[in-house]
Amino acid sequence: MAVIAAAQTTNCGWTWAETAALIVPFVALFGAFLTYALNQRAVRKERRATTFAEALTVVEKYLEMPYRIRRRPESSSAVRQQLTDEISGLLARMAFHQT
Repeated sequence: MAVIAAAQTTNCGWTWAETAALIVPFVALFGAFLTYALNQRAVRKERRATTFAEALTVVEKYLEMPYRIRRRPESSSAVRQQLTDEISGLLARMAFHQT
């Protein structure tokens, strides 16, 4: 009788356990892919925000340069050279962020 019962259970077709055994790995893979995609999106968003913040900082520093030039402590060639180098560096950083 036990052999007949075992033969009947194997011939009955597809069971829910077999279906679950196939579905669970796909659900796990989809969950892993979704987590990876969301993490990558968050990293890109954070990197973009950091880049925009750096660009705005450069623009603000450039807009403050006329006040720094007007209120320079002395009018020596060394101070003028330092301010010229700072302006040149700011323009280069602005061009970098613009591209």
